[in-house]
Amino acid sequence: MAPVRALFVLYDAHCGVCREARVWLERQPRFVPLVFVAAASDEARARFPALDHAGTLRTLTVVSDAGAVYHGARAWIMVLWALRGWRDRALTLGWAPLVPLVGAAVWLISALRTRSACDGACGVHPLDRPVPLGRLLRARP
Repeated sequence: MAPVRALFVLYDAHCGVCREARVWLERQPRFVPLVFVAAASDEARARFPALDHAGTLRTLTVVSDAGAVYHGARAWIMVLWALRGWRDRALTLGWAPLVPLVGAAVWLISALRTRSACDGACGVHPLDRPVPLGRLLRARP
């Protein structure tokens, strides 16, 4: 198996929570580069034509440079695995019995985000205020 040299993170660029998560992730020291691509964008469709692009707007999707695709809980675990301060936790969370718990947390965040979302016509996401993501994740300073 080839080593992972980059992870492409497809995120909802219209969602305030997603954008704040991106900002937080960009500030973290990394073992593996994270390349952020707006989900369902022209760039995403060109880079990853086989993906369900509507689905990438509903759940975080991560694609490795080798072509492995991760969705939901496993995508979040891969993103944390790429971070220097989070790899140990990612390895723990990736343990098979814990993945459903991570999935439940991801589902809850997605449900809250989706429930609060406008229908797209307003042009502004109701969650466009900063989220203290680092505190939510109990990040180390």
